[in-house]
Amino acid sequence: MGLADYEEYVDVESISRPRARKTYECVECGGKIEPGDKYRRDFQAVDGCGSTFIMCRECDDLTGRFHEAAKGLDLTFYYGGLRSAIRELHHEFDRQVPGYDYPPRGLDPS
Repeated sequence: MGLADYEEYVDVESISRPRARKTYECVECGGKIEPGDKYRRDFQAVDGCGSTFIMCRECDDLTGRFHEAAKGLDLTFYYGGLRSAIRELHHEFDRQVPGYDYPPRGLDPS
């Protein structure tokens, strides 16, 4: 499960896009973010508990395209579940995320 109702999910949110001073791992794809790379840093508080999530530029871009495709649905996704949320968005709402090949070409959906 990747989709989440935005209004019920986040109490406080802060998003920044700094340059890395050390190596990080992207919460979405597991890729490395090297020192000097720009990345997305999200701080969120949910039910009084704060967490920080680190995302590479490619997954940050994909996140933007996800939110554009989900416009009007008031949905977001749980961190680590972006690609699952994209699949759910397609199956449950018949919405495609531009530039994301789902379902994969050559896959028989039946």
